[in-house]
Amino acid sequence: MPTRAVKVKQARVQSTRAARGLVPYVGLDSRAWRELKRKFKGHCKSRNMQCHICRTPIDYTLTSGRWAFEADHKYPRKLYPHLTLTWSNLLPSNVKCNRSRQAKAVMPQELWIQPDW
Repeated sequence: MPTRAVKVKQARVQSTRAARGLVPYVGLDSRAWRELKRKFKGHCKSRNMQCHICRTPIDYTLTSGRWAFEADHKYPRKLYPHLTLTWSNLLPSNVKCNRSRQAKAVMPQELWIQPDW
């Protein structure tokens, strides 16, 4: 059983995290994530959306493999954990593209370097 000093320290840490607005990490094995991913996949499938990275069609019938659907986080979960379960942070992608991008943020097209000509 924790001592009073340990309990006070734990309470202090929890209140500090709450004051800073830190949200506990939400894993991709949570029920909330699985439900959001299922709904997002249905949304993308009904509109026949393509991969936002390589612009190729996604095979929504596949459950695994390089060309299967995978919900990509526009702002990486590692850097923005509070946006993990936010619909507007999701983009459709292939497994191959999403895994190759890793934890890099999506760059808007306005920031791409344009040729001078």
